[in-house]
Amino acid sequence: MMDDATKLLAAEIAQFVTDHKGLDPVVIDVSEHTGWADCFIVATVNSLGHLRGVTKELWGFLAEKGITVLNRHKSVAGDGWELVDCGN
Repeated sequence: MMDDATKLLAAEIAQFVTDHKGLDPVVIDVSEHTGWADCFIVATVNSLGHLRGVTKELWGFLAEKGITVLNRHKSVAGDGWELVDCGN
């Protein structure tokens, strides 16, 4: 089960995505099923440009919270989805 700090951060990220016009963000707690992740946050965006914008803004939001994105790269991939690994 996710600890309270992780639950709070996941909720803040989901709200951040909503505030940036992401649709239907869902926090999925996988902590009891795997040792390598506490949760996934899944949301829908409207276009590749929207995905790029939300992802780059999310990287900044996480940096402000002192969280290092482990798989950050120069640009968002063009395949229509993005994984942002926040580590632990």
